[in-house]
Amino acid sequence: MNGPITITATQAPGKRNRHIVVSARGETQLHRHVFDLNNATARNTFLDATLAAAFPETKPGRGPAAERVELSRQLMALASVPPGPVEPPVPTCAPGPDDPRVEALAGMSSTVRADALAVLSGPDL
Repeated sequence: MNGPITITATQAPGKRNRHIVVSARGETQLHRHVFDLNNATARNTFLDATLAAAFPETKPGRGPAAERVELSRQLMALASVPPGPVEPPVPTCAPGPDDPRVEALAGMSSTVRADALAVLSGPDL
């Protein structure tokens, strides 16, 4: 198992500021974890697990210093510009038909509308 270790990240579905981060060497996945890329403790935990998988003969939390520096650089690059949408997605569905309640409300007397407004703005609702 030779070659460089690469790290990729994708935004975790439905989780703001959380990413699925995967380390791999070639086609072999070494480690996968979901965490906030800006969390230093989570980054270090991810690095330790990746190095333990890549270099099982070394002690936990250890590994070649050059590899650790390179992996840390990759994680910091991902943290500075995390993958995923920057703005909330724009809805792609067509707007629904007009609300029929608006038309029904317009046909009611002013007394009924005032009573409805009083009920809707009351503290018990």
